[in-house]
Amino acid sequence: MENKKLPQRLVRNAGVFYVCHRLSQTGWNATPTTRYSSEPNVVIDSEDGERTWRLKVRSLSKRDPVPLGKDPSIDADWVVVCTRVREDSPRCYVLTSGEVSKLANRDKRGPDHWLEQRDYDTEEFAERWDRIGSGLA
Repeated sequence: MENKKLPQRLVRNAGVFYVCHRLSQTGWNATPTTRYSSEPNVVIDSEDGERTWRLKVRSLSKRDPVPLGKDPSIDADWVVVCTRVREDSPRCYVLTSGEVSKLANRDKRGPDHWLEQRDYDTEEFAERWDRIGSGLA
């Protein structure tokens, strides 16, 4: 693969579609959105339609801090940080939105927040799809 920088919208899409793929493997009906928005960008429904979760996927080309913007609160049930999306085996970290808010750092010189790699890249969150559970009835 050529090493040109991928436009941010394609990095985002790569992470969103990879997360949908992984969730589909565990029985969820995963519906992505590809528009830019502060809203959740994946909605998953269980096979029996009894459970629905809203996810916010944060996609990164490499393992970096995750920008959260001015408000570290994310309006979603789950946040999945998907790193190395240009590689054959992306790595994902599964957190609740509350965990993200609690772990967020704030820039001392400005209003922006971010999630440090050391805070999300842990055994507690790495590849922990089991936290979301199975979508099968």
